Formats: sequence, structure tokens, C-alpha cells
Amino acid sequence: MFTERISTLRPSLPDNFVPDFEDFFASYLLEAIPGASRHFRDEEQVRHMANAAISIILQPASHPEVLRHQLRQLGAQHRKKGILRIQLKVGREAFLSAVAHAAPDLSESELSFFEEAYDEVASEMMAAISPTKPIGSSNDN
Repeated sequence: MFTERISTLRPSLPDNFVPDFEDFFASYLLEAIPGASRHFRDEEQVRHMANAAISIILQPASHPEVLRHQLRQLGAQHRKKGILRIQLKVGREAFLSAVAHAAPDLSESELSFFEEAYDEVASEMMAAISPTKPIGSSNDN
């Protein structure tokens, strides 16, 4: 899991990375997914979610099994709200675009780290919905 790799790959991020990431992610997500705003009280809640997502990746849990359990609970909550697998694919696009926007000088290997980390987080979340179907497989919904 990415939590074991973050300590060896510390991306060099600008001081304003988190707020820039949050703003871009929130705007992208709300524009890219019609009706996404109904899942949030306001744009500040979307920023809070963006902050939680990037924090999971940048501040690895000392107990990966606890993180895995929490991600599966989060996946179950997403399912209850009617969030589909295809929406997580758009979330991936929003996440990676926000990373690239907030830290335009990242190397290919650093960007690749964020891609892999997002995929692992999303896969753990989706295990609560469909344990055998990876994100990005055909017939996502």
C-alpha cells in the first residue's frame, strides 16, 4: 500500500499546495459531475473532503490495517449516498488535475506516486461496494 512508500518518496510540494489543491479539486469536481453539489452542504465541505483525501496520501497511517478499514467504511458511506464507481473515476481526474495544478513542477515519478496512491485509496473504498471489480473496469457504475 502507498502508506509504506510515502516515507521514501517525499514529494517536494510548494507551501501553498494544500489550499491550491483544495480550490482546484472542488471547482473541478463540482463542474465535472452534474448534481455533485447535492452531496455537499456547500463548497467548503468539498474543500474539506479534498483536504482529507490529500492528507490520507501525504500523512500515512501508522497502522495500515486501520486505514484500510476506515477507507472501506468511507466506501460504504459513498454507496449509501448513491455515489457510483464512474464518479470515482471523475474524482480521480479531479484529484490528479488538482495535484498537477497545485504543484506544476512535480517530476513524472512524483505524479505517478499520486496516481498510484489515489488508485489504491479508491480501490480500498470500493471494496465495500464490489470486492472483486477494480476501478476503471468496464461497466463501471
